[in-house]
Amino acid sequence: MPAASPSPKRALILAAGFRLQYRVLRCAAEAFDEVFVLGMPDAGNLKLSARCSRFFPAAAGFAEAHPETIAQVNDLCRTHDIDLVLPSCAETTRFIAMCGSDLATESYPVPSLAAFDTLDDKWAFARVCSGLGVPVPKTRLFETRAELLSASHSGEISFPCVVKPLSMWGSFGVAKVERAENVEPEGYEPILVQDYVPGTDLCAFYLCVEGSIVASLAYERTEEGVRFIATPEIDSSAAALVSHLNCSGVVGFDVRRTPDGSHFFIECNPRFWYRMEIAAIAGLNFVALGAGTKRSPSPRIPAGTAIRSPKNLLATILTPWRLSANDLALLRYLASDPFPILMAAFQKLRGQDRLAPGRQLLWPLLFLPTI
Repeated sequence: MPAASPSPKRALILAAGFRLQYRVLRCAAEAFDEVFVLGMPDAGNLKLSARCSRFFPAAAGFAEAHPETIAQVNDLCRTHDIDLVLPSCAETTRFIAMCGSDLATESYPVPSLAAFDTLDDKWAFARVCSGLGVPVPKTRLFETRAELLSASHSGEISFPCVVKPLSMWGSFGVAKVERAENVEPEGYEPILVQDYVPGTDLCAFYLCVEGSIVASLAYERTEEGVRFIATPEIDSSAAALVSHLNCSGVVGFDVRRTPDGSHFFIECNPRFWYRMEIAAIAGLNFVALGAGTKRSPSPRIPAGTAIRSPKNLLATILTPWRLSANDLALLRYLASDPFPILMAAFQKLRGQDRLAPGRQLLWPLLFLPTI
């Protein structure tokens, strides 16, 4: 008798938006036979993806532990034989941290609620770093704009500095301020102020299980795109934070490297991240690893591995001999699921000035790097 074929593996992604969530969908599609999405209205365009088996409108949001959302997730898991529930952003990661024990199906590992809230809050994160001896810029918190203005005019703040909100993501509200008279926070309070650290930006991400790091990567942005690098000192600091908070799931750090080679942790992203699909193309799919559908004794992307940005990739498409295997893999990634990418381009165009003559036919390609 022939051996029975293995049953298909199915995942359910919780989605509150599109841009980051689409990357999670693409990575999940490499690890599961079918990927379903339970999404808010802003995630609706995920249904255009060939990788989305079916899209279900969410009955309620993910920001709180809504009984309706929990019931809907459990009903979908039972009806469609879901093997794993996946978060796709900060909001849905926190939802699983709150409600994971109430779900009828296993969920992707995430930090505890206390650990998530500590890492996601820039002030709390800076204080934990200071307590563990992890390098972090001098950081102060002001409850109101008036307090910040008073401190800036009295000389209590060193300039240049960086002002930012406590927990908004995507660089919203973050600004470098050169002089006291330029202090103009963008309508949010409280306001975090950090000393400006000259240097270059690095990103480091880790997959963790109960306080231990099981996979890691780090990269820097280049004029061409992304280059993966080795960062042993950053890894050591990250391990101290992960161990202290007993973290599980994906934890990422924005790091500043100074010209003398020292580093400072700027903030933390305890969730999946933009460019995670680039890591997957280079050989490290965090969704597959965290879901247990792909195992490796020591998963790591070799230092020096580089992948062009979509913009640079398209600029060199007429000279294919210049493309690496990873570049070609990214090109296949973009071409294999065009409708959501083109829809993102349409949305990006809204509110933009009219394009110059001669660019109309190419405008969807021009916006590919921004999705």
